[in-house]
Amino acid sequence: MKAAKVLLDTNVLISLEKGLSLAKVIDPDDDVAVSVVTIGELQLGVERSDDAHRRQRSAFVQRMMQHLPSIDYTLQVALVHAKIAATMSGKGLTSSRPDLMIAATAIATGRTLVTADEGFSVISGLKARRPMR
Repeated sequence: MKAAKVLLDTNVLISLEKGLSLAKVIDPDDDVAVSVVTIGELQLGVERSDDAHRRQRSAFVQRMMQHLPSIDYTLQVALVHAKIAATMSGKGLTSSRPDLMIAATAIATGRTLVTADEGFSVISGLKARRPMR
């Protein structure tokens, strides 16, 4: 498989936290990053965790932030986000705000979104792929 610039979606990182092998998600040569929106979603999961799971989930988020570069929500990403949201609204389609922000990050930075969420398939201009099997 040819190396690619990829952005990992929140659901993929949650699967990794639960034990999915990284080798099933990306090629070893891929240029991998995450959106700051994904980090926020993961941290929300930490904050909502019960005491028995909070430390473990927090440690996972910290490791992920140490090892994967994060891409900020920039002006360019915001402009792409607005275009996606307007286009989808005009077609009567909906998606969560974080998902649209993550998709906009992928589009604006020329990355392929690695996601298990098929809902991203309706977003025009987004290159997406499922985790490897």
